[in-house]
Amino acid sequence: MPARSIVPTIGTRPPAAACGSLPRGVDLMVFDCGVNSGPRTSVKILQRTVGVTDDGSVGPITLGAVHAMDVRTLIDQLAAARLAYLRGLDTFPIFGVGWTRRVDTVTAAALAMI
Repeated sequence: MPARSIVPTIGTRPPAAACGSLPRGVDLMVFDCGVNSGPRTSVKILQRTVGVTDDGSVGPITLGAVHAMDVRTLIDQLAAARLAYLRGLDTFPIFGVGWTRRVDTVTAAALAMI
């Protein structure tokens, strides 16, 4: 199931992250992060993870770097980067258990997609 079809019932749109151009599993990681933290943050986390300029826009450079990585490794690194971002938020002490569970659940689902 493509990541962009998971949450249509709550009125969200896929992040401006070209989820349809991302490998299976990576698309879910980027999409879910976008739902939870915002599309721009999601893209920036992806870009930092693949080592390109984090301008918040997915273009050919970002896609090239994504497709050059091992998908399993990228999913694991995205999960770690997302958790690091969430841990840096002032509200992590309040919501951190749920956010961590969400990241773990989405990561397992993403890995099952590959």
